[in-house]
Amino acid sequence: MKQQINGNNPIRVLHMAPIRMGGITELVLTLSEKIDSEKVQFDYLTFEDTFDQASKRAKEAHSTIYRVDLQTVKNPIVRGLKKFFGIIKLVHSEQIKIIHINSSTPYEVLVAFAAKIGGAKKIIYHSHNSSYYPGQKLVKLSEVFKWFMPFVITDYLACSDAAARFMFPKKIVDAENYTVIKNGVDYDKHSFKPEVRTELRKKYGLENNFVLGHVGRFNVQKNHEFLIDIFYEVYKHDNSARLFLVGIGETENQIKEKVKRLGIEEVVIFHGLSNEVNRLWNMLDVFVMPSLYEGLPVAGVEAQANGLPLIVSNTITQELKITDAVEYIGLDEKTSKWYEVIERYNGYKRKNTRMEITNAGFNIDDTAIRLERIYLS
Repeated sequence: MKQQINGNNPIRVLHMAPIRMGGITELVLTLSEKIDSEKVQFDYLTFEDTFDQASKRAKEAHSTIYRVDLQTVKNPIVRGLKKFFGIIKLVHSEQIKIIHINSSTPYEVLVAFAAKIGGAKKIIYHSHNSSYYPGQKLVKLSEVFKWFMPFVITDYLACSDAAARFMFPKKIVDAENYTVIKNGVDYDKHSFKPEVRTELRKKYGLENNFVLGHVGRFNVQKNHEFLIDIFYEVYKHDNSARLFLVGIGETENQIKEKVKRLGIEEVVIFHGLSNEVNRLWNMLDVFVMPSLYEGLPVAGVEAQANGLPLIVSNTITQELKITDAVEYIGLDEKTSKWYEVIERYNGYKRKNTRMEITNAGFNIDDTAIRLERIYLS
């Protein structure tokens, strides 16, 4: 990569981020396409397999993907050591001066130490989460990692104030020594397109259905178990209801088994991965997100850019509420309560949300400009 800080070449920023499917991936890839490429170029550090479509987008933006392979290492100690020394070697050999660590836990401060030892000068820590998941191991140890951040981190970024409070040391938060970088979206890409809605609802045989949807990885955090319970309640009241699920993940088979037990296989669609989520939004009527926790979900912002109503758990930050069509419900509420709120949006007419998205600071072009200034400072 051979970093150039001065001269005519753009500076190169190494993003630690998954090149798969998900909110962080979509955010960094879109930013790489929007940022001034004559000034800044992104490269990527990943520890797992990449997905073809995401890799293609990265390479089209002239990015290099570096992989420290950890998938075959089962022992956590060996895994940690391989990760630590692999990053030192990479940063040193490629003369990387700027690293942007996109993280959901304080644990990745070890990446920051490795990058510093390798020679990185600007180390950015970007919080994308606001809570540990229930039952997460080594929480107390992760809290200890926060103490070491001031020794290596040069810039603290967070997708929301809640994400900053969760991730960073108290003295950093109390002094407001962090920057909120909102998860901007490309409004034109995600805005509502009636012709696409007609096309896709015909394709999937959903012309006369009330379609609930969810976009996200199948894991504990996204709470698909409860999402199925919610949908089952809706379906009992309205047999035209359908549930469209986009994503894959470790709990997918478990959720498929639950759908089978409930006898609703014919009305729940497991779409799998998609590189056209921006088109799929048009087909839905309501986006339902009963997550156990989130930072500030990119999918929730994209859905609002499309004009969709959102029914989300009250564990998600209020900073997600950009339009009037966002409703928060407690996870301790009965599914009947969720049904009542969802049903209010049956037949909802979308509206143009460009001004709301822009005024709330979620325009991707604004996000790119703010990041560019941080990289160049």
